[in-house]
Amino acid sequence: MLQAIGDRLTKRKPTGDAHNEKPAKRPNTTIPVKNRLLQGEDTIMNMAPPVTNRPLQSEDTIMNLDPLVTNRPLQGEDTIMNLAPPHSTTFVGDTFNGGVSHSAVGGTGNSNYMLSGNAQIHVTPPASLIVPRQLEQAVNYAAFHDSEARCNAPRCLADTRVAVLNKLMKWTDSSDPDPHVTNAAIMWFYGPAGSGKTAIAQTLAQKLVQSNLLLADYFFSKQVASMQDQYAGFVATLAYQIVANKSFPSSVRSHIYTVVNRDPLIFTRTLEVQLKSLIVEPLQPLFNSGYISKRARPHVVIIDGLDECITIDRRNNWKTDKQVIILDAIASTFENHPNIPLLFLITSRPQYDIKNQFELPLLDRISTRLVLDGTFHPDKDIKRFLLHEFKNIRKTHPLKRELPHKWPSKEIIKGLVQTSSGQFIYPSMVIKFVKSTRHHPQERLSIIQKLRPSSARERPFEELDAIYSHILSCVKNLPKVLAILASQILPMRRPSSASPSSSASASSPERVVEKTQITLHHLEKILCMSQARIRVLLCDLGSLLKLHKDGSIYLYHASLQDFLLDQERAKQYYIHPPYYHGLFALCLVRLFEGPLPPDFPSLNLDLPMLAFHIEQAMASSILENEISQFDPLQFCINSRLGPTTFHEIKAYVRSIQNSKLSRAAQLYADRWDLVTNSWASEEQMRI
Repeated sequence: MLQAIGDRLTKRKPTGDAHNEKPAKRPNTTIPVKNRLLQGEDTIMNMAPPVTNRPLQSEDTIMNLDPLVTNRPLQGEDTIMNLAPPHSTTFVGDTFNGGVSHSAVGGTGNSNYMLSGNAQIHVTPPASLIVPRQLEQAVNYAAFHDSEARCNAPRCLADTRVAVLNKLMKWTDSSDPDPHVTNAAIMWFYGPAGSGKTAIAQTLAQKLVQSNLLLADYFFSKQVASMQDQYAGFVATLAYQIVANKSFPSSVRSHIYTVVNRDPLIFTRTLEVQLKSLIVEPLQPLFNSGYISKRARPHVVIIDGLDECITIDRRNNWKTDKQVIILDAIASTFENHPNIPLLFLITSRPQYDIKNQFELPLLDRISTRLVLDGTFHPDKDIKRFLLHEFKNIRKTHPLKRELPHKWPSKEIIKGLVQTSSGQFIYPSMVIKFVKSTRHHPQERLSIIQKLRPSSARERPFEELDAIYSHILSCVKNLPKVLAILASQILPMRRPSSASPSSSASASSPERVVEKTQITLHHLEKILCMSQARIRVLLCDLGSLLKLHKDGSIYLYHASLQDFLLDQERAKQYYIHPPYYHGLFALCLVRLFEGPLPPDFPSLNLDLPMLAFHIEQAMASSILENEISQFDPLQFCINSRLGPTTFHEIKAYVRSIQNSKLSRAAQLYADRWDLVTNSWASEEQMRI
């Protein structure tokens, strides 16, 4: 077909006998040259002018023409006709790019060329400019701090988190070290769930980019669908950022590409091998020359949210062993290459496995810690954040004209700050819910304050609930863990100022109750579990609570109580107060019936506490049977609590009468007869 076209184009009008005259010979620059395989030294440079002397048409394509590459013989079966544009090939490095509408002319030295005609040319650049497919496919692009997937990632508001950011920046800059932060190769920056670690890490990454100190970063996130297998692409993602860093010489890029091309299965090897082959060895010449140091050039690696590096086993259980592997690999890298001038900032919640790793001798020696706690005065930053965001709502919301100038009040702001408990997750969820342009901000804030009921579609704390649910899903023995949490969020007794002889039911709205600090020592007696066992049960809740040395338990989030006591929000983690009051009543009765420990008087476990739980308990035949066998008078004698008033015993008996037990009336009558027949007056109790 092409030959026929060529024949028509070369056909001339006959000047005589068409059968006798032969057409003149054309030079070698005819179109038939186009319709054959190029031989020997044929290059684009010596192609015939008739072939190339016309503007490129709409279908013509010139892809990344590099003048240094085009001046070579075409290989194999290549012809101008079958040269195809590249597919799915990534170029990193210097290339010659031009937008061409009709023709393209360019080159250097003797490599001048002109291209025209219906031709598509694919020029393959050197291997050192092409990202190996194995590397490209292994990268988790969503883990970059500036990735599209993180366009809505939290950032620190201006003039907030100043103290902690300054401390981190001083750690990265050894020329201005902070005397309170050890100049260690690794910093573990940890804090409770929702404390703002990721926002700080994101802001720090942006600052380090401006200072040309950021080598690479990796932001773990289980919420990003494209990062389900985050562990597998960890080192590849770091290596790719080194490749793309313009401040490094091309030799670094070539080294990494060569490693991947020679060993396409490099990403199946151990993390330690990957870090050595793709991070340390490519940068080693720059370390040796001083090009990269702790005072110049990119040298900081940020790993955010290590606790979110999780895998799911066949039984659909969360596994955190990859977190330990990453920490081991980083520690081993510094052990084997102690002089590399790199800094690793690792942020996470204080999870059990991660905490244990940092307490091992190697990591403990080369790392330092920074905890995001109350020493940084988060309440001031939270208040500033709320005032700033509410001001924006008043200025930009479609219903801004209906919003009072001083809305919300100082009292509301103060209440939101207190509920935040120093953690930014709560105020962030509040603002996100209130500023919805499809709703009235005042009405949405009223839902937050529980001044008006919310509909099924209005879930202001959906993301916060997801965090709480995920953390609780990691515990090994949920029923016992919920019982421990219930002891911390439910009131355990009436206030000491209340009259014990009051006949009002504890379930009445006027009755005021108070919380009693229940420590591990109390729980050991009440739940019949050792303190060591309780610590093991709570080990996976390090981002929600803290265990003090004295055995007290501190909950980081006041909003956790709201979550656990709301069945619609908590679902399977719901703490049903009547059930747990019944559980505590049952445990106390059994404790009071048996031999009491020597330190029992110091525990402040007494009849008023038992009476309170009985009044609040749900109906239970097991609890009824235990109460029917319990002698409160004998308990008072055995407990050695000192002079116990007859009013406390009567209050206990009345709690049975006021309870929801199915046999409440019968049990009350039996217990009342026992008390009145054995002791005639309160004075007899004091003898």
